[in-house]
Amino acid sequence: MINEPESKILLVASTPADDAVKAMLGIPIDLEVDFIRWEITFSQNQSPDRFILNLIYGKAQPNTPGFVAGGNKKTFTGTYLTKVKSDGNLQGEIYELSEDDASRQISLVKLSENLFHLVTPDNKLFVGNGGWSYTFNRNNNQSNIFPSEFLRLQSSIPRYSTNVITFDGRTPCYPFSIFKESQISGDCIKTKWSLILHTDPETSLPTGYELKTTFNRTSTIQGKWSVTMGFGANPQAVIFQLNPDDPQKSVYFLVGDENVLFFLDDEKQFLQGNSDFSFTLNKRE
Repeated sequence: MINEPESKILLVASTPADDAVKAMLGIPIDLEVDFIRWEITFSQNQSPDRFILNLIYGKAQPNTPGFVAGGNKKTFTGTYLTKVKSDGNLQGEIYELSEDDASRQISLVKLSENLFHLVTPDNKLFVGNGGWSYTFNRNNNQSNIFPSEFLRLQSSIPRYSTNVITFDGRTPCYPFSIFKESQISGDCIKTKWSLILHTDPETSLPTGYELKTTFNRTSTIQGKWSVTMGFGANPQAVIFQLNPDDPQKSVYFLVGDENVLFFLDDEKQFLQGNSDFSFTLNKRE
């Protein structure tokens, strides 16, 4: 782990490379890119506050966390501002990054002291894929893992156009209560997830779920799920809970919006990822 002075915030992430993100970063749209690795350093002791953004991107090297031929590299520098925005279901402290020549702007919403998420120009959460998400993790951790006091995400139960909703993604390994303790080995790097939520065709209320992960490739975990409200200082926040009848086997997700779910621990606090993976699932189209 990189030790940074208290006057700096260091964020790391590996994200997809959607066309909108390529355009935002000046990466050629026709360049084949599997993922982008980010490192953002925010300096807080200058006027104006400044940032350095280092990127590596390209084709993934099979069976490694790296890139073929080391990937391509870019570095941006500039200034940033923090603003509290309220727009639809997303309200929060937004970090707005502007490159020195004003050719590029990037926005992140602060989920907690240790978690941020990339935001679209129209103030929505960027949606990842089954490999990577758009959640950023603080490398010089702070002890405060509670949500930002300004954070307001999805504030009503999402309405989906189908009664079968699929989320997937990859996260760091973590001993979720839904797994047997023996399933998490010491050399585990990541967990793959495929979560299918079912709702009643007439009422749209939650019914059952199906879950496949790295640890149950040949079988499916099944059960019930429910919707509860309240997270941190926001009583209207929406939480999906797997296995509501069995708290010892429950898994909790904070609903960012209809497309993005953030894992919570048993105390309903954010889980923090690393430079390779975040604790986020993304809706599959």
